[in-house]
Amino acid sequence: MISFTEFPKGSCGDACEMLGQFLADSGLGDWQYQSGQRDEPFHTHAWLEQDRLILDITADQFPDIDEPVILTRDPGWHAQFQLMGRRRVANLRWFDGHDHVGDVQWTYAELVRRATEFPAA
Repeated sequence: MISFTEFPKGSCGDACEMLGQFLADSGLGDWQYQSGQRDEPFHTHAWLEQDRLILDITADQFPDIDEPVILTRDPGWHAQFQLMGRRRVANLRWFDGHDHVGDVQWTYAELVRRATEFPAA
């Protein structure tokens, strides 16, 4: 099951995969999924990167972040997380083989529909 029930808390990984897919589908290229953990206090987190540009739509789950979206070249805040795993392209293919891949595809289609339903003001 995808984890958006308490968005942004606990939603960073799934949000990154869907946002990465949306950005690619919108012609904005591939974005790398990056994740890390910190020990004091223990937390894991995920965000997107492309050409040293950091895009994070779930950092506001942390008490020291007020902005709902971070788009920056300054790695300062994200540097507190020790990187985990290797970089890979963020997209829906990550869900292939999961039991809930159908739910993910439906959710992505619904998010795209809602995001594109109304013209930008």
